[in-house]
Amino acid sequence: MKTKDQNKSTPILSAFCLVAIIFGWLLIAPQFFGGQSTYIIIIGNSMEPDLEYGDLVLVRDSTDYTIGDIVAYTQPDVGAILHRIISIENGAYTLKGDNNSWEDSYNPCKQEIIGKLWIHIPSAGKYFQKFRTPAIFTSAILF
Repeated sequence: MKTKDQNKSTPILSAFCLVAIIFGWLLIAPQFFGGQSTYIIIIGNSMEPDLEYGDLVLVRDSTDYTIGDIVAYTQPDVGAILHRIISIENGAYTLKGDNNSWEDSYNPCKQEIIGKLWIHIPSAGKYFQKFRTPAIFTSAILF
């Protein structure tokens, strides 16, 4: 049997949980769903040893990008690339993978930068890749 104090605390706890869920959603929701984060799965070895194949990274837009920042940018022929800024000249960013001996041939401007590394979750991208297979994706939608 519930007491009067328990009856009063239930709506407060529910409201707190709702606020926490909304805050969490706003914090990590993908841009595709109106959030501020972009999710990227590492598919190469250019950023090893810190970022490895299958890692999941979340990037967020920033007001400024500086030398040393790890950023994702859109390369017109390839798509999203995640590399480190090594120099900035006349509004163009020169980037390089930590594990590469060469600089990127494309120098994006600020508008082409998707965002700065915010969260790194080792190996989590492997699970997202499995979810993206047609059989699992279809099963998840149907059930």
